Amino acid sequence: MEWSIDFVRDSLANGRVFRDFTVVDDFTRECPAIETFNGKLRDECLNESYFVNLRDAQLTIEVWRTDYNDTRPHCSLGS
Repeated sequence: MEWSIDFVRDSLANGRVFRDFTVVDDFTRECPAIETFNGKLRDECLNESYFVNLRDAQLTIEVWRTDYNDTRPHCSLGS
């Protein structure tokens, strides 16, 4: 198994900074590198959301992550 890991930084409405720990399984997801994944997370979720608190950020990011992992076609799935 091979994993890529990174952190993505963002902030809440009150200015408090938080970091999101990102992990990509390079074995099953051969196409997207960690930088590509982080870019999609930033463009499709973080930049589009206004987080009122940390729990709001966690829930919003989890909904996006679930959609990204379970709904979308990925090259490793032959889609």
